[in-house]
Amino acid sequence: MYQLAAYIHVLAAIIWLGGMLFLAMVLVPVTRSVGEPPGSGARILGSAARRFRVVAWGALIAIVGTGIWILLERGVYPMDLVRGKGWFYQTLRVKVVLVALVLALSVIHDFVLGPRLTRGLESLRGASRGEEAILRQRRVVSWMARINLLLALAILALGVMLVRGASF
Repeated sequence: MYQLAAYIHVLAAIIWLGGMLFLAMVLVPVTRSVGEPPGSGARILGSAARRFRVVAWGALIAIVGTGIWILLERGVYPMDLVRGKGWFYQTLRVKVVLVALVLALSVIHDFVLGPRLTRGLESLRGASRGEEAILRQRRVVSWMARINLLLALAILALGVMLVRGASF
């Protein structure tokens, strides 16, 4: 059962991180270059992000669930996060805090700021009034996604450290 949980954990992480990297490195630059009709790039990105949101949250739920299962299988219990000593528990605590932060940022990005930005972009449709506020929102959402991606990459590095040891 441990190996199945580890397989699902890694597969879900690949799907989640791969999707975020694809959005950031491929889809966002492509949609920014789409000029006509105005706002079409934002609509394409919004549509893709909404579709990926379902996949991403499924992967996140699988990552957290299998992560808990893996820890329990390895004999690491919730109180060990508080009482445990040594590099393993210190690294695990940092990873758990980063996972909680990523989950919080993802909720805000995916269910509050992202949909608000999409509605704002759709309401513009050629109008220039309110454009500055929308651009500000776009920057906030964009930076939040970048920070989340960097945190996810840090979580991946910490996971490798936990499985393979602290030396690189």
